[in-house]
Amino acid sequence: MEDLILVYQIFHGGIDLAPEDFFVPTPTERTRGHPWKLRKPRAESRPRRQAFSARVVNDWNGLPLSVVSAASTNQFKSRLDAHWANIWYSTD
Repeated sequence: MEDLILVYQIFHGGIDLAPEDFFVPTPTERTRGHPWKLRKPRAESRPRRQAFSARVVNDWNGLPLSVVSAASTNQFKSRLDAHWANIWYSTD
């Protein structure tokens, strides 16, 4: 969860880091979900696969727009908790 909070803060200016220093956006604007989708980097070695910028991509890309477009970090945290609660405790 802390990793996703860090990604949110990088994209929404909560931390003074440029997103392009860590992530590569999807090459197309036609993405399902949200406009901050990331391309998963090619990782041949184990250390590279476990790097922050490779580790968080699948989880981040799987979040709905309602979560990643939160107005504040606290709102993002509460929406993320609610989203995961719906997934983990779904009785489908």
